[in-house]
Amino acid sequence: MSEENGQKASDIVASALPKLILRIPTMTMTQRMVLKAVQSSTDKKGATLLFITKFIDSKLNTFSSRSMVKLHLRNAVNNGRLNKNFGKYTIKKKNPRKISKPYSLL
Repeated sequence: MSEENGQKASDIVASALPKLILRIPTMTMTQRMVLKAVQSSTDKKGATLLFITKFIDSKLNTFSSRSMVKLHLRNAVNNGRLNKNFGKYTIKKKNPRKISKPYSLL
């Protein structure tokens, strides 16, 4: 084996191996992480798909699956947790319940 800069080829491969292992998706992405990404957005109009994937990548230290992000976003919109406006997602505000007054007999 040839030596470059005083290192053997097997040492170079061994030093690069832990970096490769960290980039393999080990943790699963949940809908809660997608909602946290939308909540942490500083843009008033909402968070884009690119922002959400970058946020999840930074938290998990892996590459997130774009199809999984889309699946969680679609489910959150269908469940009524998020609003979608022109490709940007915002958290849907909860409407306060109105308490009806009891009927009086008078």
